[in-house]
Amino acid sequence: MKSLRLQLGLWYLGSFVVTVIFFAAITYFHLRQELRSTLWSRPHPDHPSWVINEFFTDGEVNLLTGHLIHVSLLYLIPFVAVTASIGFFLAKKSIHPIACLNTQLQLLGPRNLFRRVSMAQGDHEYRELQVHINSLLERLQVAFNQLEEFSAKVAHELKTPLTLLRLKVEREADQINPDLAESLQDELKRLSDYVERMLVLARAEQGRMPVSQELFTIDSIVNDMLDTYKILAHADQRSIRFRCPKDCTIQFDKQHFRQIIHNLLTNSLRHGSGPILVSVRRTPRHVVLSCINAVNSNLKDSTLGVGLGLRLVRALVTSMPESHFSAIKRGNYFVARLRCPIAGAMPWYC
Repeated sequence: MKSLRLQLGLWYLGSFVVTVIFFAAITYFHLRQELRSTLWSRPHPDHPSWVINEFFTDGEVNLLTGHLIHVSLLYLIPFVAVTASIGFFLAKKSIHPIACLNTQLQLLGPRNLFRRVSMAQGDHEYRELQVHINSLLERLQVAFNQLEEFSAKVAHELKTPLTLLRLKVEREADQINPDLAESLQDELKRLSDYVERMLVLARAEQGRMPVSQELFTIDSIVNDMLDTYKILAHADQRSIRFRCPKDCTIQFDKQHFRQIIHNLLTNSLRHGSGPILVSVRRTPRHVVLSCINAVNSNLKDSTLGVGLGLRLVRALVTSMPESHFSAIKRGNYFVARLRCPIAGAMPWYC
């Protein structure tokens, strides 16, 4: 799709060229008609009282008009080039407020919804657009804050009764059917873990998660966690492969990193199919960890990457400086990628 600047520039240039051609055609045919029908009169040089009447022949008319077209084309080509440059410059100036607005919107996120967009210049229509966008951002901020507060309150309110239920089941375990007691314990533990993740997510999205940057090697953490997940994968007739350079040291929160790996592998086992590949590559400034697995055919594309697990990963990564997380579908594969600073790397702004 062509950019708006290109479209405006082409419209300006096209309008100019059509106008020039239209007036050139009128001038051309009018000049030919005048040259053919006009009778030129002049006095005889030796006898002033004599009058000489002359007119142009068809050959002379064709010669004059051909010369006129040739000269016009010579001047028209550079003139069109200059006009096109002016047209693209004017198009760029006219959409500059939109470009500034787009840049400001790209910088907005869950943590800075309090910001508002502004335009240093622009017509009345641009000003109205700015007002409407700021109004939308204000409503979005209120809704987002209410949702965060509601999620945190619900998770907090559920945590205590679930803990009490688990304690009661444990205390009365000898009076309950063993299979039923075990089933109740499993379900209560699952609910408790879910509520705990919601609390962690709420704290992370509100910027209240404590962060401590540590130096550690990736393979030491991942290999320690993979033993459990390989057993789960083998039970589903799947496999997990891990590739990592030796002594790949990063600067990250160790507990956050464990939680991120746990969520990525859990999502891959729960929602993916086939083998799971966890690979690490090193760049001069960052370490990039990728978790790749085939997409389960039963899943809809609209549900990919929107679960609680990946939402928690994004919130944890956002709290870490110089880090970034992305999750996209490429063909039939789902790729989750974590980028974090390598140990000893200087910040980009130094």
